[in-house]
Amino acid sequence: MIRRARLLTGVVVATATASWIATTASACGGSYQPDDTAPSGDASSDGTLAVDATPTEAAAEANPCGAALDSDPRNCGRCGHDCLGGACDAGRCAAVGLATPGGPLRHIVLAGANVFVSTLSTLTTQTRGLWRLPKAGGAAERYVPFAQAEAMAVLGDTLYFTVSEPAPNTAGDTGGIYSCPIAGPAPCQPTLVAAVNLPSAITVDQGRVFYDGRDTGSVMVYAPPGPPTPFRSFPQNAVGLAANLFVDGTAAFFTATFLAPPPPGRALVFELTAAGGQLSTYGWESPKAYEGRLTGNAAALFFTAYDFGAATDGVVRRIPRSGGFPCDLGGKATARPFGLHVDASRVYWSNQGTGAERPFSNGSIVSCEVTGCCTAATPLWAGVQQPTDITGDADAIYFVTYDGSVWKIAKP
Repeated sequence: MIRRARLLTGVVVATATASWIATTASACGGSYQPDDTAPSGDASSDGTLAVDATPTEAAAEANPCGAALDSDPRNCGRCGHDCLGGACDAGRCAAVGLATPGGPLRHIVLAGANVFVSTLSTLTTQTRGLWRLPKAGGAAERYVPFAQAEAMAVLGDTLYFTVSEPAPNTAGDTGGIYSCPIAGPAPCQPTLVAAVNLPSAITVDQGRVFYDGRDTGSVMVYAPPGPPTPFRSFPQNAVGLAANLFVDGTAAFFTATFLAPPPPGRALVFELTAAGGQLSTYGWESPKAYEGRLTGNAAALFFTAYDFGAATDGVVRRIPRSGGFPCDLGGKATARPFGLHVDASRVYWSNQGTGAERPFSNGSIVSCEVTGCCTAATPLWAGVQQPTDITGDADAIYFVTYDGSVWKIAKP
């Protein structure tokens, strides 16, 4: 449990004009490390190539596959590092465009061999809803026709998602939590799990679906096939603003943005306690602060926040769950950070970029080690577009952009 602490301030297609940062081959996940354990001419086995190996031996051990590590997309930067359809430039994998459903796109999740993305519901001039496409790339099909379908989560073979409408509204629609099979025919005919007024947050943990039940003032838990029940209460004054949930067993965390005049605004992380309390744990202040994403693991929470006004700043914050002060990642490599993905070794996030209003420009995807307080992020992708949400699997990072494209880039 986090102890109370003070508030800290702080498509285009694959040939589009996106660029990637060329660095040394060793930056792409590390170069091959020679295994020089057999005695050489000096009878030693201390692993020092300058003493133990001839130049020919050193070259063979550093590149045992004999590939062009600076340009081979199947062996990019090191033997066996596959760019998954992207080019290899100077030992770094480039991003590859997967599809162009149309934009702006705001959410992305992976489910088996599929990618699901959703449109930003405030745009009324384009076809909205949820789109499904293959992880390997291909045509995107409109899978859920609801215009206000937004946040998504995957449990087993089922896609759960929010429909951010009143429950019900005058048009006869019903806001709430819905489900569709991840591999059914398109379009899906969604099943209503629970009617909810303007829901925004959804996540899964240990075979359960959690969502913000605005009508009940609680985070609700749904363990199929039983009915949803209250799990934790959440701050009522956060209603109407975007939110995120992270649940780990009995622990639950919630984000909210407060834009009380006059500025600054506050993007906060709450711990929702079993006794019904809400501990404001950590947050970020800015004149037009807005939350990004929240995730976590057993050791820490991770969240992003940014200023949606003319400023370009923001924060990528790691919060120890055992208590203590947070660590802000990326240093000057943050420019309106939003999307967030964490694996066992690294934190990845999207920088939405610069400019006075959306769509922003000069966005990027960057990464830091999951431990330590990284001040210089590793760049993975940079382009003219505004990247929004990201996710990942064992091999790649997937991300969407405000102009409506879906991209993939191999992990370093």
